[in-house]
Amino acid sequence: MRERHRQHPAVTGATDGKPLLNPPAPPTILTSSAAGLPAIDDRRDSPALRDWTDVIFFAGLALLPVDGTRFGFAMPYWTPISPMLFLVYTLLNVGLHPHITSHTIRRFTPFVGFAGLLVVISIFDWPTVGIRPRQAGVTAVAVATGLSTLLALDIARNGKRLNVRTMVTTLIAAYSAAFVVGVIQFANQLNHLNIQAIHRFFFNIIERPYFAVRPQFLFAEPSYIGVHLFGILMPAYWLTRDRRLPWLIIGFAGGAIAMQSGRRIIIDTVVCMVIWFVATFRFQRTGRAIAATVGTGAAAIMAAVAAFTLQPQLRAIATQGLMGGDFSTSSRTFLTLAPTFAGIHDPVHWLFGFGAGNLADAIRRGFPYAAEYYESRSIALNSEIRLLANPPADTFTMSFFTTFVAEFGLVALAALFALIVGWITRNHAWNRRTVCWLILLAYLYCQFEAYAFAAFWLFVWAVGTDNEWSLGTESQIYNEHDSLPQNHGTELLKSKY
Repeated sequence: MRERHRQHPAVTGATDGKPLLNPPAPPTILTSSAAGLPAIDDRRDSPALRDWTDVIFFAGLALLPVDGTRFGFAMPYWTPISPMLFLVYTLLNVGLHPHITSHTIRRFTPFVGFAGLLVVISIFDWPTVGIRPRQAGVTAVAVATGLSTLLALDIARNGKRLNVRTMVTTLIAAYSAAFVVGVIQFANQLNHLNIQAIHRFFFNIIERPYFAVRPQFLFAEPSYIGVHLFGILMPAYWLTRDRRLPWLIIGFAGGAIAMQSGRRIIIDTVVCMVIWFVATFRFQRTGRAIAATVGTGAAAIMAAVAAFTLQPQLRAIATQGLMGGDFSTSSRTFLTLAPTFAGIHDPVHWLFGFGAGNLADAIRRGFPYAAEYYESRSIALNSEIRLLANPPADTFTMSFFTTFVAEFGLVALAALFALIVGWITRNHAWNRRTVCWLILLAYLYCQFEAYAFAAFWLFVWAVGTDNEWSLGTESQIYNEHDSLPQNHGTELLKSKY
């Protein structure tokens, strides 16, 4: 186990602001590997709130599962609230605690600079393709609020040392409440209670209603269940070791499957449980370890077989392929092929994209080639696909990689991969769990295009926290111009496999 020790300088008196002559002996502080095994958080010493702005941060955490209502900011196929709150929190702390926020921004300068690169690429693209101001603005807000999620998390934890257990408790309460909402939706389905007053209530608050036929909880659609459970809650468990989280994840996933929320949660659960096992299990050449490995593999295989047996859509996909097996899957596959074919026939824009907000242009240009590809394989174009001949300006692909390449190109995607690899290397965070976490993100974002979603930014923060104990010395952070109560605690333990 790797450890670094850091001694506290003299702390400031609570009344007169002068250094104490004989400060208490500080405890040994252990640094952490956010992608490795963490220690118990400073549950007693670390405060829940430092100032009134922290209420906004916790509100953002509490509203993470609320991304499908009419009250959020409209982004491609979801309407989140939390990213906007994290943006407000970050901006407020720029004014209230400039030393903390400036240090946070410096730590994550590579990602701030990458956002600037996307702007430069779009400036090249817009004169050659055109500009859709509203859609370009939505993309800009998505990138900005995603960065704000990263900065807000670092300000709250590494800057203000807010209590991690309180954060986890907030997440558990929020997702538990979302699950209760899903149970109510299931009980009130058309073939169950079917109480019209409850239907009207949800119709008034949900942006895209699926709840009448399958529970969607408070998500934009049921297929986002796994993205939340395994993109946010599962890494939160890796980071905190809070034993309440696995029970919530298993209960939520099992309940969603039992209530028939969709086939995506079945696939996600099987895939992500295998990733969880590989990331956390200590493989040893012992009978017990071998038995656990074989048992997990057998359970995953049986779960997959059961899923394909119970879900006719999955059987259709397995026998007829992604393009012809299912209406929804066929449409999503077409949405990936159309901008890809547009890029193949326009190599410059394939390399550098069509510009922020110009996804619809890429789909429109690639529609004839994708349609020809379908027809050459005797696959009929369904009604949803035919509408893509002239797609609306706010169209979507449901895939981060497809949308990102369509807007910013393969060069930007390669630069992003290089940035991630360099970030992990710089922070000495390469280990089995980091690799599994990357695979998990790649899998989840294949069918989720939200730039502002917290899963990726949580990973970036965790890796960036790997190599530092704090933002700097207390004299840099806690001075008369930017004072916070001094309250220290342990970070996550720095370790690797």
